[in-house]
Amino acid sequence: MGPYELKDQASTEVAILGSSKLPVLAKAIVDSFKFDFDSPYGFYNNLESWSDSDEVYEENDFMFDEEEQLPSIEAHIVKVETAFSQIGKKFTFIYNYSDWWSFTVELLRVEVVDEKVKYPSVLKIAGTLPEYWFDSEEPDWEDDDCGVCAFMKKSEELGRTPGVEEMTSVINQQNSLNLINSLKKPD
Repeated sequence: MGPYELKDQASTEVAILGSSKLPVLAKAIVDSFKFDFDSPYGFYNNLESWSDSDEVYEENDFMFDEEEQLPSIEAHIVKVETAFSQIGKKFTFIYNYSDWWSFTVELLRVEVVDEKVKYPSVLKIAGTLPEYWFDSEEPDWEDDDCGVCAFMKKSEELGRTPGVEEMTSVINQQNSLNLINSLKKPD
């Protein structure tokens, strides 16, 4: 099974303290899918076209080329309860920009903290989790079943790096995973 050939949509439900910072949420998301947390990420409020987002939280050491840079706030300074300020608020969470894993993250509810629970905590997993296929330092664009792989392989052959808009177009053609988060904060 290739990275974007999912048998069904997978989702997880994660409980996290609202006072936690966004990197803690990012790690909880990635951990809930059993991926290695070793790549850049960002939260984008435009679910249709993340590159058109006007609310952006990105890892502090990740940046696109200056001409492609979105106005963003460094994720490490933002609390989960600030970004997800109301029930139903959603972001596209993109993890590992070379692999282009895309998740929809939604605040489902706010509950009282359970002192017996260690947060963040995975509450539920539904569907078949994808395998985190990219496990080498150098990209291998040989997977013919992967649209992003074919696109990147062709770009590499032409000696060019695709821009944000171009990659967004390719990503929008790929399956994305839905991730649902339950965020918790004290009374």
